[in-house]
Amino acid sequence: MAMLAPQSGAAQSGAAQSGAAPPARTPVALALLRVPLDSSRAPGDPWLGRDKAKHFGAAVVVQSMGYALMRRHGAARAPAQWRAAALTTALGVGKELWDGQGHGDASWRDVTWDGIGLVVGATLVHSLDRGH
Repeated sequence: MAMLAPQSGAAQSGAAQSGAAPPARTPVALALLRVPLDSSRAPGDPWLGRDKAKHFGAAVVVQSMGYALMRRHGAARAPAQWRAAALTTALGVGKELWDGQGHGDASWRDVTWDGIGLVVGATLVHSLDRGH
């Protein structure tokens, strides 16, 4: 989890001066550029449907469970939310990267529903966790 820790002021200013992206994010960004998320397939990829409900539901569950597990192991509310969001995002994007390599149909709409599920899950746990 060290890569989720904030950088020191010196490290941040060095990255900002060089104009380079942080190394941990660069491979993900490059991989996303290689995924063929063709908008011409949109007619076969409706915004609403069973697949989108699965993406939404999975993201709500991962966000909620990730948060709950981190809180149970002593993380404060904000770090638990951010780490759960990172986990949810990594799994959702990872699934689409996997699909883009010929294992399914990669879709920005799937990623969108993952994001919506992440926000709903984060809102749900925030409203239920009263700082216990």
